[in-house]
Amino acid sequence: MEPLITSNLREALQQQVGPLEVHDQLTNRDYIVLPKEDYQKLVRHEFRQWLQVGIDQAEQGVEAEWDTGEFIAEARRRFQPRDNS
Repeated sequence: MEPLITSNLREALQQQVGPLEVHDQLTNRDYIVLPKEDYQKLVRHEFRQWLQVGIDQAEQGVEAEWDTGEFIAEARRRFQPRDNS
């Protein structure tokens, strides 16, 4: 399912600089709407931060055995944008 943007939401997105906060009154939940490119930048930034933590810990000798292949596979599962096509 790929929901469509209403004209009201589109107008709000065009006027907004940065992410747009949206509140759903039916579920009382809040959402953040942002362009896909911005989302991908956030994901890459977060991944790099976690990778740096691992590198820093390895350099300090605070490391444990881990499977590099499994680590990369898990990172891809967590951070790869979903393809809704």
